[in-house]
Amino acid sequence: MFFLLGLKAGFIIAVTLLPGAIRIAKLGAHGQRAGVLVVSLALLLGQAFWFLVGGAGIFLMLESLPVAGTFLEGFSAFVLSFIAYRYLGAPRAQSLALEPTGSLRSIFVLTLIRGIAMPIRLPLTIAVFVAVGTHLRYPGDFRLLPDLWAGAVVGAAFWWVQLALLAVVFAPRVPESITLRSLNRLRPFSAGIFFLLACLNLLFLFG
Repeated sequence: MFFLLGLKAGFIIAVTLLPGAIRIAKLGAHGQRAGVLVVSLALLLGQAFWFLVGGAGIFLMLESLPVAGTFLEGFSAFVLSFIAYRYLGAPRAQSLALEPTGSLRSIFVLTLIRGIAMPIRLPLTIAVFVAVGTHLRYPGDFRLLPDLWAGAVVGAAFWWVQLALLAVVFAPRVPESITLRSLNRLRPFSAGIFFLLACLNLLFLFG
C-alpha cells in the first residue's frame, strides 16, 4: 500500500519539476547524451533525499501531534495552490540554447546541490504525499517509511528514465520549436495537477 502511495507521489513530483525537464531537453538537443544521463541521475538523487525527509516528517507529525492530519491537509492545500499560481506566472521557455557547462562531474555535483538546496522541495514533497492520502492510511508504524520512500524513488525514476531516453533519442532530431512547445505545455499541465491536488486536500480537510 505505502509503496503504491509513494509511487504515485514520486511520479507526480518528478513530472512537475519543470527546470529539470528543460535542462535535460537542452542537453539532449545539443547531443550531450552523457550530460542527459548525469543530470537525470542527479535530479533523481536530489528528489530521493527529499522523499526520505518529507516522509519521515509526515510520520513524526502524525505520531506526535493529535491534530497533525488536519494541519497537514490545510498546509498542503496552501502549498500546492501557491506553487500552481507561481507556475502559471512563470516565463515560457524561449530557447534551447545551452549555457556553458563544465565536466560531467561538475554538472552532476552542481545539479545535485541545487536539487537538495531548493527550499521549496520539502513542503512540496510533504504536500504531494498528503494529497495522495499517505496521512489517512498511516497505522502508526514508522517501519513503513522505507516502503513509501522506495515507491517514490521508483515513481520518480520512471519519469526521469523516460525523459532521458526521449532527450537522447529524439531531441537532436526534433525541431526546436516543437520541443519548446512541448516543454511549455508542461507548465499549465503541472499547475493544473497542483490545483487538483490542492482541491483533494481541501476535500480531506472539510469532507
